[in-house]
Amino acid sequence: MIKNSFFYVLIFMLIADISRSSVLSSQYIEIGLGVLFFSMLIISGKKIPSKIYLFIGVVFLVNLFALVFLGNEFNLIRLAKLSFILIVLPYAAIVSIGYSFWYRFEKVVFLLTLLSLPIFVFNALYSDFFNSLIIYFRHTTAQVFYEFSPNSNYWSAIIYVNSLNEGLLFRNYGFMWEPGAFAMIIIWALVFNGLSNGIKFDLRFIIYSIALFTTFSTAGYFAYFFILSAKYVRTVSIKNIFLFTITIIIFVYFIYQLDFMAGKVTIYQENFSANLQGEDINSNALKVNRFQIFIYDIKDTLKYPFGHGFNYDTEIIGVNGLSTLLKMWGIPIFIYLMVLLRRYFNLYNAAQNNTRVILLFFVSISIMFFSNPVDRSIFFYLLIFTPFTFYTHNTKNQNKTIRKTR
Repeated sequence: MIKNSFFYVLIFMLIADISRSSVLSSQYIEIGLGVLFFSMLIISGKKIPSKIYLFIGVVFLVNLFALVFLGNEFNLIRLAKLSFILIVLPYAAIVSIGYSFWYRFEKVVFLLTLLSLPIFVFNALYSDFFNSLIIYFRHTTAQVFYEFSPNSNYWSAIIYVNSLNEGLLFRNYGFMWEPGAFAMIIIWALVFNGLSNGIKFDLRFIIYSIALFTTFSTAGYFAYFFILSAKYVRTVSIKNIFLFTITIIIFVYFIYQLDFMAGKVTIYQENFSANLQGEDINSNALKVNRFQIFIYDIKDTLKYPFGHGFNYDTEIIGVNGLSTLLKMWGIPIFIYLMVLLRRYFNLYNAAQNNTRVILLFFVSISIMFFSNPVDRSIFFYLLIFTPFTFYTHNTKNQNKTIRKTR
């Protein structure tokens, strides 16, 4: 019982770090967690396989080659720190807790998501009161969110972030640093439950869906469409074809026409066509949208396809996790990372979903990674190190056992 509770505390700490919103997302916490998980791994007597050392060696070589061929900075301390946080920590966490890690992770995410809904309602109704709470929660908020904007009402209470008006929308941040990131975690949870139990309109699905709708995330809605589609393409039947058609019609003629959907996509397209750029006040770098940075990273990767590594600076800033991963690691390693991500779906596919469903799940997660900076997030590396750790598993029987703990 004590061990089980301890695991949940550690997973909560990891989620708080992934949220990037609070003081628990500092590198000191990450290093501390890494040391703790690594110590647990050593105490348990489990050997560290040579492939981990090989992975770290490859990371070192990518950075070294970037120094030789691109003239990038080679900061050994920074390289060692990020390698420890993004490689050793995720691997040690997965091995220490075991195959049940993601079931426990999802349970914590569900409870935090459930908690966010009633708070969000009161937040929307009494926004001035919630804004005033910054005097109590400023010290639990990640410093980056207020040191450059001291007049902002942004605050994090670790389990919930104050939701702010964005134009005409009042969006649910949940426990993440912004609504799009909250949508990303929700989409992962929907996919994970779809892998474990199949897509069922049960309590978890309903709660996650409601929470997703309150984020008003364009990428989240697109990803959700693919998850719904996965339910109807699993088995080809007249009923499913009809329901799938209805889903497409509702999405295209109702959901997609909302201002933050079609309107936002149109703005992206117009800015992309006009090559409009802004300036990041904190770094004096050019700031571009997700599509512009995607094209920029692709062109950069084609010029040098073997990766820039951790130690690189850029004059252009944009949020696109997938393209940044490509630029960071280069084409060969990026392909390998995507293969590992694909294996993750197979590893937890207790519901025996077919290839069509798995593909749609993969697309939905990829959409969220396209829209979020996951390149240096522990969340992404936890995902890819799971199949790196467990080659195969009896997911069907394991799922039945773990489900009883929910």
